Amino acid sequence: ETYSVFVIHNPSVSSVSSHIGNGRESWIRVSDLQKDMGSALEAVSDLMASNYLSFNIRTDEDLMRSLPLLDDKILLTFSLLQESGWPQYLDTWPFSLKGNQLLSVFLEEISRNLGIEFVVDSQIKYYVPLMMEPKRSTNGEFFIDQHDLAQTMPHPNHWNTDPTATKEQSLDFILYVPGPSHSPLRIKDQETGLITKTQSFLIPRTGGFFILNRQSLSNSSSISEEDMHSIIEIFVG
Repeated sequence: ETYSVFVIHNPSVSSVSSHIGNGRESWIRVSDLQKDMGSALEAVSDLMASNYLSFNIRTDEDLMRSLPLLDDKILLTFSLLQESGWPQYLDTWPFSLKGNQLLSVFLEEISRNLGIEFVVDSQIKYYVPLMMEPKRSTNGEFFIDQHDLAQTMPHPNHWNTDPTATKEQSLDFILYVPGPSHSPLRIKDQETGLITKTQSFLIPRTGGFFILNRQSLSNSSSISEEDMHSIIEIFVG
């Protein structure tokens, strides 16, 4: 699925305004792109959360209220999580080399425009289970209904026990590898009832998930630089 939100420069508007169109397109009009960029980003986030993401997200509401939408320092954590059951796990991934290289230009542009400092971190965690058992189709594929994603996928609040965690505003980008007993794992569109082509989704103010089935890797025992390039492109897109 593709949802489009267009930010349009319109000097005639007195403030940031949004318009929800038919289908999957919406517009946000701003009078001054540089001055109103922070408000425009907040409007995009609110519009996506309230109109396009229909599933409920379990978060610590008190914590989220204490965090501003835009802070002067944001921690971005990229995590490779793996469910149990593999005879050999993915114990390396080229994030520090390829991931940071792909992210640097994107983050530098945002930092320059909004005055935000980004701190990028990465980690690998093993034996991270799904929170709910996925369903199984007649052809043997496992799937998660779109409205069950938040309740099924492991939320960072449940598995991230890093004692060095700080109170900085943070966003988690999670690459989740289901175990062989749940592979391949797909997402089912709740409107059409069909398996979606995308394997990724967003959690507002938390970050994003990408479900990586090892069968889709160019080498099923490792993540290549080419695989890493495709993954980072999805996260920053």
